[in-house]
Amino acid sequence: MKQLEYWQPAQVGLTLCATTGVAAVDQIIRGVIGLVELAFPPRVRGYYIQGGYADGSAIRFQRGTLLVYGEDIRDAIPLKPLDSYVRDTMHGVYPLSARVRGNPAMLHFPLDYPDPEDIFYGYTKRQMRTIDGTLIQGTKDLVATTTMIASALVGLLAGQYTVAKQDSVAQYRRWVNDEWTALLEDSMHYCRGQWGYRVPDQAEDQARLRTLCARSLAFENYFYERYRPDLLSELRHAELGPVRAAARRLSRLRYADAEVQAALSEAAGRYPIELA
Repeated sequence: MKQLEYWQPAQVGLTLCATTGVAAVDQIIRGVIGLVELAFPPRVRGYYIQGGYADGSAIRFQRGTLLVYGEDIRDAIPLKPLDSYVRDTMHGVYPLSARVRGNPAMLHFPLDYPDPEDIFYGYTKRQMRTIDGTLIQGTKDLVATTTMIASALVGLLAGQYTVAKQDSVAQYRRWVNDEWTALLEDSMHYCRGQWGYRVPDQAEDQARLRTLCARSLAFENYFYERYRPDLLSELRHAELGPVRAAARRLSRLRYADAEVQAALSEAAGRYPIELA
């Protein structure tokens, strides 16, 4: 009750210029904005949200946010260069693959299931918190990993930006549309849409989820096969930044072939990078 009394005055007279469509979320947003405006008038030019409530597409700030209050400055900020965006998105898949596997010191290509003995192969083991605070097993890791791969491949193969999970699936169908499209669409439709990221109770739904999890490993390995030449190219880059990023990734991701090891050694001869 104290929290509510503290937030309520900050919301008086504050009108959002866009709504999330969820009254409770809008109330929280007004409370946060009101407090910041009281503390720092008039220092903040605009307030944005991103993610599912923003319903944006393309890239994070400029096209993946929703202005809810203040001045819109997104057009004045240039997009991240496409090559940097693709590089960062490709590198961004590894932390998700590692997280669902308990963040081991090293991942070895080809990857194995997070837990081959688990009914869902370990993809649903990490707990998520429901709106009432209950901890349950969920499918967020599965969806986050596959949609990040989709975003990376859309950037790599089609030169297109994506941001939101749902947008990455739509863009994948539009620009790539290969054997993995159905997996992405089914994962989004069932895991996010029908099951709300929860592990379903019905046997038929559990069988469907098990199939999605089984197929996801093959999709991960497909990505890492495409990632390998990208890493080799980065190791041979003329600038230190890309070389260091690729070497850092390969310190935790092992491709057991001589070409990768030779490229790492050659890069270490040119730049001060650490080898695993």
